[in-house]
Amino acid sequence: MDWFTGSRLITFDIVVPTKYGTTYNSYLVRGEKIAIIDTVKAYCVDEFISKIRSLVKLEDINYIVINHTEPDHSGGLISLMELAPNAVPVFSRGARTFVKNILHKDFDYKEVKDGDSIDLGGKVLKFISAPFLHWPDTMFTYLENDKILFPCDAFGSHYCSDKRFNDELDSKEDAFGEFEFYYNCILRPFKKHIIDALDNIKDIDIEIIAPSHGPILRENIEKYIESYKEWSGKTKKHPDKKKVTVVYVSSYGSTKKMAEYIYKGASLPDTDVSLYNAAETDLETILDEIEASDEIILGTPTLNAKAPKPIFDIISSLVTLNIRGKAAAVFGCYGWSGEAVQIVEDILKSLRFKIVAEGCKLRMIPSEEALKECEEFGRRCASAI
Repeated sequence: MDWFTGSRLITFDIVVPTKYGTTYNSYLVRGEKIAIIDTVKAYCVDEFISKIRSLVKLEDINYIVINHTEPDHSGGLISLMELAPNAVPVFSRGARTFVKNILHKDFDYKEVKDGDSIDLGGKVLKFISAPFLHWPDTMFTYLENDKILFPCDAFGSHYCSDKRFNDELDSKEDAFGEFEFYYNCILRPFKKHIIDALDNIKDIDIEIIAPSHGPILRENIEKYIESYKEWSGKTKKHPDKKKVTVVYVSSYGSTKKMAEYIYKGASLPDTDVSLYNAAETDLETILDEIEASDEIILGTPTLNAKAPKPIFDIISSLVTLNIRGKAAAVFGCYGWSGEAVQIVEDILKSLRFKIVAEGCKLRMIPSEEALKECEEFGRRCASAI
């Protein structure tokens, strides 16, 4: 087995910071026949091809296994197929359309399903369906003889080192931190599918996990598998109750007053309610609460006809969560225009939240009567779940 890495970068997929850079891992498996497992991002192709050439003749490659077609793993496919004319792409049924839209030509291919295998002659590759980790076409590849799992993005991390294996790293703590950060940024929305995939591999004897980013895992593998189980199995603290999270920011205290009364109104006997000031609470805590909630109620003042940055930070981070089916409502205080409430509500609608109440807007300093209306607004929102 041989391993190829890409270069360092500062940001991955536009939005994911990579403090330690990353790697694009591709693996060459040699039996009597030769298979490449995954390729690399397009800008790494020249180095990728050069390293393969240092090991084998390109015309001797028989298979190119595509665990999923995301461009950072399929970016070398066109070049490799042009230079390796005898190589047959191997992929899941879900990948067929994607691959055709990468190559834009007729080609021979091998489509595999869960449990299928390819005998390379002394090396057997077995394929395990793992859809939505984190693309719909994803599969894992298992090298039976060597007990190596190639799970593509699963169990990966953006951690670039001159060491290949996790037991060789200078800072295992930093590397594991990036392993968790990668999970939260990339795989967190797919917890159900992670549980399904873990169930699919539970009876497989795995000695090495070789992901498509970051160090190869051969030490304390159970720690990584159990961490995925733990992170994917988090549930509500009070599963017998509905959960509502109220999050707000407040410029001069008026939106805060609204939030406190909405919190009071939403605190029904069958409802677990949390209240957070987004300007004073770390984003990860807020996202954890939103993820566990049946409903979120966002409070925003209007600043220059817009919502302030902490609210947009939350909204932009919702991409890392599974928010399907969650209820939502918006409130806020303003001076003369008040657009922020509608702006945030429209964004939540576009993200497919179910808006359960028309936005609650108050001007300047709320009166006692207005605050009672806020309390009723909270009660109405919680009752709508």
